[in-house]
Order: sequence, then structure tokens, then C-alpha cells
Amino acid sequence: MISQVFQLSSYVYNPYAIPPFLTAVAVLLLGTWILIRERGASVGASLFQVSLTLGIWFFAFSLMYSSKDKQVAFWWVKVAYIGVPFIPSALYHFATTSLRTNGRRRVWIWASLTVSSVFSLCAVGTKALIVDLYRYKWGFYPQYGWLGVPFLVFFFTMLVFSVLEYVSENRSRPGLHRTPMRILLFAFGVAFCYFVLMPLAL
Repeated sequence: MISQVFQLSSYVYNPYAIPPFLTAVAVLLLGTWILIRERGASVGASLFQVSLTLGIWFFAFSLMYSSKDKQVAFWWVKVAYIGVPFIPSALYHFATTSLRTNGRRRVWIWASLTVSSVFSLCAVGTKALIVDLYRYKWGFYPQYGWLGVPFLVFFFTMLVFSVLEYVSENRSRPGLHRTPMRILLFAFGVAFCYFVLMPLAL
């Protein structure tokens, strides 16, 4: 199985795989650049975590789309879900770190990371989260199992918490710089629509 994953013959050219691949490269380069520029500062490190989780997701999905064989595609889904469950917790961590509320939210940060770890382990080691793959004209796509609904609830809840964290601090500190959070939420929304809502429309 592993040998198939690393054989070029296991993949086919798929134009739908190009956007996520280029996005993966872009977010990873951006996250690395910010981490270096900030010299490992907490805000730069937390933004790099977001970039890393998104990069894993986009990169693995691009290869999943290009896979000829279902087993190879399923392998890449598992790689993707090493990162995907950590996206909401990484986003929340970035929100609290950039707003300097991470000290007060330490318990919530660690709780979200723990839940993310559980979902990631379930995705990689069992079929509770990803039970199978759909086959669309543009490639394979994961099919959620019984753990899919709790995962999506967690995903959306942490996203809402991240937004509320910002809204709450913005009210208490008028004039708070808004651009980083707006850009991050916009990019996250585009990514979520691309990978989650696109299959529902086809």
C-alpha cells in the first residue's frame, strides 16, 4: 500500500487538484515567512499552526483528488485528517493569542486541543469519522461516519468561539486592529466552502 502511494502511476492529472495544491504551498510559505519574521513570537507561532493545519489539509486533498485508486485516496484522507481536526483549535489559539487573552483562556485552549487530538486519532485509526469515500467526477471525497456530526458541531462551535472572542475584546477595547482576523476568517470561510459545501452542490 505504501509503495503505491509513492508511485507516480497511482495518480492522474486532475485540474481540480491544482487550486488546493497551490493554496497549500502559499499558506505554508506565508506561515513560515511570518514565523521567521516574528522570530518565533507567540502570535507568529500561533498563526504558523493555523497555516500548518490548513497546508496539510489542502496538500493531502490535492493528492486525494489526483488518486486513481480508492485505497491510495483513502490513505491521503487519513493524512489530511491529521491536520483538519486541529484547524478550529489552532484558529481559536491564534485568536486568543493575537488578542492577548490566551492566559485567561488557557483551559479552553487545552480542551479544544484535546478534542482535536481525539478526532484526529479516530480519523486516522478507525472508521468512526471517515467511513468511506465518495467518487465524484472531480475525484474522491470523504464520507463521514457516525462521528461526523459531533465533529462538525465541534468545528463550527470553535469557529464561533473564535469570532465571539474577537467581538468581545473589540467591544472592551475600541480601535482594536481588525485586519488580521478579518483576513483569516475570510480565508477560512473560502476553504471551508470549497471542501465541505462543494460536494453538496454537485
